[in-house]
Amino acid sequence: MKKGLLLLSTLLLVFGIIACDQLTTTIPTTEVPTTTTTAAGTTTSGGTTTTQGTTTTQPTTVPTTTTGVTTTVFSIALSGLTDAGFEEPKIYANQLFDLLDGVHAFGSDGVDYADRILLQSDDPACQIDEDGMLMSTGAKTCIITYTVVVNSKMARETRNVKISAAPITIEFVETDDIDNEVWLGTDWTAPELATWDGSVNTWHYWKASPAVFGTTGGVRVEGDKLIIVQEDLGGVGYGLQTMMLTDIALEAGRTYKITFTLTSTSDRYIDIVTKAPNNNYGLDTHSIIEILTGTFDYEMVFVANQAVLHMNIMTGVVETSVNVGTLEFSNFTLWEGPIVIDYEELPDFFTNADIAVDTMIDYITTTDADYVREFYYWDQSSGALMSGEIIEDGIEVVVLTQAVNDWGIQLQWNDMNKAGTKLIKDANYKLTFNVNSTVARILVVNITGSTNALPVSKTQSFDLVAGDNLIEIEFVSLYDYFFMKIMLGNYGDLVQTGTFTFTNLQLWQDVNAEEGEEPVDPGLVIGNVFGTVANVNDTPLGVESLDLGENYITHEIVEIPTDTFYLWYGIEATGWFTWAEYPTVTNRYIDKGVNLDIEAAGTEFWSIQLKYKGTGVLVKDIDYLFSFVVYAENARRINVQLKDAGFASAYIDANIDLVAGYNLVEIPFKGTDVATFNMQMNLGTFTPDSGEEGTLEFRNFVVSRPTQEVEGYVDNGDFATDAAFVAADAIGWALWTSEGVTEAWGLPNYIGTTVMAGGVITNTTTQTGGAIWACQIQYNSEIADMTVGAVYRIELDINSNVATQIAIELKNADNGLNQDTFVDLVAGDNHITLFYTATQEQFRLFIMPGLVAPGTILVIDNIQYFEPIIPEPVDPEEPEDPINYWPVENGIQNGNFDAVGFGVNVADSAWVSWTTLNESWATHQLDATFTVTDGAVVVDILGTGGQVWYIQLQYRPNDALLNVEPGKHYKIEFDVNATVAGTFSMEMSTTDNVANVAIPVTLVVGANHVVVEYVAYEENLKLTACLGLYGLATLTFDNFVISEEVTLGFDEVADGIQNGNFDAVGFGVNVADSGWTSWTTMGQSWASVQIDATFTVTDGAVVVETLGT
Repeated sequence: MKKGLLLLSTLLLVFGIIACDQLTTTIPTTEVPTTTTTAAGTTTSGGTTTTQGTTTTQPTTVPTTTTGVTTTVFSIALSGLTDAGFEEPKIYANQLFDLLDGVHAFGSDGVDYADRILLQSDDPACQIDEDGMLMSTGAKTCIITYTVVVNSKMARETRNVKISAAPITIEFVETDDIDNEVWLGTDWTAPELATWDGSVNTWHYWKASPAVFGTTGGVRVEGDKLIIVQEDLGGVGYGLQTMMLTDIALEAGRTYKITFTLTSTSDRYIDIVTKAPNNNYGLDTHSIIEILTGTFDYEMVFVANQAVLHMNIMTGVVETSVNVGTLEFSNFTLWEGPIVIDYEELPDFFTNADIAVDTMIDYITTTDADYVREFYYWDQSSGALMSGEIIEDGIEVVVLTQAVNDWGIQLQWNDMNKAGTKLIKDANYKLTFNVNSTVARILVVNITGSTNALPVSKTQSFDLVAGDNLIEIEFVSLYDYFFMKIMLGNYGDLVQTGTFTFTNLQLWQDVNAEEGEEPVDPGLVIGNVFGTVANVNDTPLGVESLDLGENYITHEIVEIPTDTFYLWYGIEATGWFTWAEYPTVTNRYIDKGVNLDIEAAGTEFWSIQLKYKGTGVLVKDIDYLFSFVVYAENARRINVQLKDAGFASAYIDANIDLVAGYNLVEIPFKGTDVATFNMQMNLGTFTPDSGEEGTLEFRNFVVSRPTQEVEGYVDNGDFATDAAFVAADAIGWALWTSEGVTEAWGLPNYIGTTVMAGGVITNTTTQTGGAIWACQIQYNSEIADMTVGAVYRIELDINSNVATQIAIELKNADNGLNQDTFVDLVAGDNHITLFYTATQEQFRLFIMPGLVAPGTILVIDNIQYFEPIIPEPVDPEEPEDPINYWPVENGIQNGNFDAVGFGVNVADSAWVSWTTLNESWATHQLDATFTVTDGAVVVDILGTGGQVWYIQLQYRPNDALLNVEPGKHYKIEFDVNATVAGTFSMEMSTTDNVANVAIPVTLVVGANHVVVEYVAYEENLKLTACLGLYGLATLTFDNFVISEEVTLGFDEVADGIQNGNFDAVGFGVNVADSGWTSWTTMGQSWASVQIDATFTVTDGAVVVETLGT
């Protein structure tokens, strides 16, 4: 562009200087008119108005007198600069457009100076080459400036050229699905629709009136052509329809093309329709084709809405057709194209509000996981080859130095932790964005996995031009996350450095994409799904606000937090809504549990609600156990619900009756479609005046697999054998206290006695230690088979002479992973249930009474160990031996319907029909006709609805010879030809309908062979084809055959194989009369490989030694 401006300025300067000294002497008094063709509606110089067509333009002559000489001033005008591309013909992206075609620059001397026109555009996307050819890579309206300077006179005009997006081209693959020998190979006259027998691959027709054919018309196949002759169009577009129902399978949603040769005696339009199933006209496809007189090849493109090809050639008043005549079709070919995918945008997929405009992107120095949902880069020169900056709606990248390898510069963006939108594995996606490039070069986009070792979903290269480039990539995602690498390395381009601006990044997903259910591993390790509670220890719970309008007091929580205990309770009203009693409850989260003190429980059971919205993932169809401990001041009822994510509907609703004191609550449930654990406890009033106030202390919340006891896992767990304790941390029952430990870490020493005798462990404390761990009664298992991450259950009994608190710890080799549970004991018997998540394989349990008061006596007994129940993998059942059937000759009375005089409902035919016509009780009174044509029963279904049994074709034999054997297997086979695809019920009926067995049968259009198997219930065989819900159609039944179950046995044929044990005297392969010969390709010149082998008889066996392969 700059070069053009410089040349223009130079020309003006030169011509301007010369013009100062130049005078033109004019001798003629007139000039010869010049003729110029211009577009309608433009005005040329000289004041001449242009009309349509050819216009004569008279240049203006201005007489000038200089020293007695008359001169003429030179002038020049541009013409032919009409806007282009707005109407047909279109100009498409990536196509060249000649800017000088039809453009003129006539001077007043009659010379066309078009070769001196300079072309300019201020838009870099509008590229103009030295030959005046315009091209744009994307849709654009280019404003082109035309400038011409001759004899120091200049003409300049602008022109708008619209570049349209390039049309989408579809690649088709030719198939051999259409057999022209079947369609066109046999000469015959096509029948009218009313008399068509429903056969597939046969032409038939429908016409609006007799005038369509007149005296000469008709539809026939002759000489390998489909010939349609008509004298009238029939008054409507479908005035004549030539149809064929084929057996060619189509895939719904796939693009197809049919090509054919057509000879026509007139110019006209036709409409070729592909019919949708069940006469759903709204889903028919129409291909309107302009037909010219003569013989030409034509094509029609359609997206299938049906499972089989059903074609309808309409030759009525299509578009503006007025001509009739003869059409001859031949050479039909079906081509298969791609599946058409309808995408919808995943909104704001690339949006990251945390990264501000003008932020420089980072060079990766750690792992990709540290750069989620942001642009970053890598290059093979430690970040020196490129830089990038976030801009509005995208990123601007500068390649400073070219790389050595094609992978040497990578601009990356990932959402590998699915913080944004999770993708669906194996679903179709489309990535689109624009790249404005300062240079022409190659760019490659990889949709990949999170590491270089993983397969790539899609790699696609693009030849960028200087200017805007629309990038579009369709891919099937191999992963449930998105990871993109834009490669700007060395692909051999002459110029690789430059600025690349990426904007309008969008990710699109197939609208039909569905998340497939991941197969559930029945052996999946499940920890405590309840999760880690986020409440701060020793703080009150938040209280959820319930927005009932301005008349109500609201609480502080508006958005419900996750992994947090919180409350909702009745809100005092000042308006029309009031509580009969206002709930009063104080609360606190303490020691991994919740303490509540209910002073007033309200009037409803839901007046007070303790809620927990978890993030722990539940797996559908997995068995779980939700358990917790609650210490209740008073005996009372609580209600526990497991709810959906919105806390609306409950899939578990359990009432729990608590006793005063310790309660272990266990609620089994199975995973549903609810993906996370959400709990609501209703703690209000269940029974008025029942004393449901008081304190509740909730502890030890666990959601995991159910467990089962492993008997004998804890050695001497019932302490039936008296024994001494071993040294601390040794295998078995061990004891350690701080008694006698010098200084004891600055804490008081624990003093007491612990003995294992009399079937129990008895611990007596005489001096309290300085820490809970000052006394440790240890069990260290010699077995190391716990599954890390799984939840285990421990139960034991402790009798205490006083109320006190101890700790029970699941010990780990790393003290930082110890799990302590503080247990409040009442005076008397205590049964304790604890859950722990294994952090190592060895089981070590420490009972620690280090802080109990002097004089406390603990009696410990019955320690039990429970492991999670892992479902056993289900072995696939051994397939049953197939049932062998043998046809029963004439087992179905007149099963081929060819008996003389046979008819449905005819005496002694055994075949009868029944419909609900005239049955006043039926919701739908349906009818059908049952006729016998060419040895088959033709059922025309005239209505549909109600129940499947509202239309019946029945087989009811009364000959005892046709009886069957109850309990025996039978197979019924028959043929059905259907004009419309659908489903009916084939029923083995029984007397009084006590044990009917119905099997659904789905038919395709055309021929169907049906096989159904039954176990006979009674001797009299009754069959019923129930057609009430099939839909309007014609079904043709024929060839009913019954086969019965038989037991096959085999007897050996003595000497059935000649010398099968190879022990005959003198036997050898290739020996006369041995029956055994050999052959190889050795010596066979035609064989690609000549192979030999030896065949010898050794010890009564044939030994084959292969010498080649």
